[in-house]
Amino acid sequence: MAVTLQELLLPQVILTMISRVRPGQGALGNWLGFHPNAYNPETVQLSGPATISGTVRYTNFRIFNASRVPSNFRAPGTGPGTVVRNPLAQIPVTCLRSHDKIPLNYEELGNLSVMVGPNSQIDNMGQSYLKAQETYLATRFAHNVEMMAAGMMRDSLYGHISGDNIVPSFTAPDNSTTFGFQVPFQIPAANKNQLNMLGTGDIIGLSWANVGAPIVDNLLSIEAAFAQLTGYSMTDVWINSLLWGKIIQNTQVRNTAGIATQPLADFDRQPETGMDGKPTTK
Repeated sequence: MAVTLQELLLPQVILTMISRVRPGQGALGNWLGFHPNAYNPETVQLSGPATISGTVRYTNFRIFNASRVPSNFRAPGTGPGTVVRNPLAQIPVTCLRSHDKIPLNYEELGNLSVMVGPNSQIDNMGQSYLKAQETYLATRFAHNVEMMAAGMMRDSLYGHISGDNIVPSFTAPDNSTTFGFQVPFQIPAANKNQLNMLGTGDIIGLSWANVGAPIVDNLLSIEAAFAQLTGYSMTDVWINSLLWGKIIQNTQVRNTAGIATQPLADFDRQPETGMDGKPTTK
């Protein structure tokens, strides 16, 4: 094939490398405290704000609920009342196993140029290439944590069996052509969908996509139901950008803010930084 002098003698310097898929830790996993943010050199373990390290794959959580019931009154001169003891519950947990590798040829690594810089510069033992592949593997594990966090919040995490691999998915396998199983998070059915949390009827009776939906009333009712069920108040609500557009156009939300006032205090983008030091695309 004929080439021009300019093509033959063209100096090449790679200025930077851009990931087509930005690596990094996910927003949901970070919010829940699942992603590691510290390293313990003594135990050689990564840890996060809400992570617990263990040595076995099958373990249990024991739950001893706090009480919201007041003590009984007693008449003068009577002995103590007998109270049924607070029950102790045990929840079995199976820890997920994730184990990947990338086969690399040492002879091939010794003949590579650096990923960023002049093509004529040899990458010593493929160090920059190895680092990029390690980051790629770390990104996959970070996405794994993020997907489990999202699946837990939806209660819709499944494993599709493909040979020795179990492929995570938000959709259930049909078990006729794709075999698999559900990862159960034991979220009560009443706490999902339209939220019949107290057994007195659905809290969300009208979709929030409807401009006439009573979104403010719904949020206050959900907070009250959370307090009755758990003793804790609702502090955060996660939605996507499409639902956000519906909320700020909602009639009740706008009337609560006032006709002349926008129904939000702040609305800005705060991008997170990925493992490559660049903003993520979330």
